[in-house]
Amino acid sequence: MDDRQFVNHRWRKLTYISNAMINKYLHLFYEILKINFAYSAYLNFRHFGFVGLLKMPVIIQYGSTISCKSKNGLSFLKPLKLNMLKIGYGNKIEVDKGGKLQFSGDKACFNKNNSVSVCNSGIFEIGQNFWANTNSDFHCKKRLKFGDDVLIGMHVLIMDTDYHPIFNKQKEIINPDRDILMGNKVWIGSNTTILKGTQIGNDIIIGAGSIVSGKLLEDNSIYCGNPVKHVKNDITWCITHPDFWEARKS
Repeated sequence: MDDRQFVNHRWRKLTYISNAMINKYLHLFYEILKINFAYSAYLNFRHFGFVGLLKMPVIIQYGSTISCKSKNGLSFLKPLKLNMLKIGYGNKIEVDKGGKLQFSGDKACFNKNNSVSVCNSGIFEIGQNFWANTNSDFHCKKRLKFGDDVLIGMHVLIMDTDYHPIFNKQKEIINPDRDILMGNKVWIGSNTTILKGTQIGNDIIIGAGSIVSGKLLEDNSIYCGNPVKHVKNDITWCITHPDFWEARKS
């Protein structure tokens, strides 16, 4: 490589880095403009007092609401810090009196237009690095428990209840509410329905459009279909391709 080629190469690399930094800060500025600071401050103070007001663990964008009928309806198990829970545009979260929305990690996000309903006896537990994309519905009357690194795609329905009781001839309820339990590193594809009583293991992908019930406990597997079936084992997944950042550097 002669001197001119070296200079051109260095200039292209510097330009790429400069543009990337500019785009990063513009994106950050745009994200800050979308934050409803007054509502975020009110919610953090209501649930966590002056410590919450100073540290702002919950960040809410305009167009979203969180309604918790009791003060301890929203809680974090880790020490409070900035931006532990991000609520993007158009989300609606409702926690009835006696219900609990509990975060065991310090990073979670409901992106856009998601709906969460936790009834008065429900417990919704969310682990580290949780991400719900857009237009998904979470209904908790008994218990939803998500492990770490759970990714929810678009238009997903998760419900641990049928809402309406069904009786036999002896007037006994035959469709009680049942827990939904997910392990770590679970990816739920778009347009999937997860029904009450479902148990999902670790490092599992649920294919788009699946209807899921029962126990899906074979780790490192792909399940899909209606009804859901095991289709592949010995897999793993990550949100970003492992070679992506190396490709960006070169």
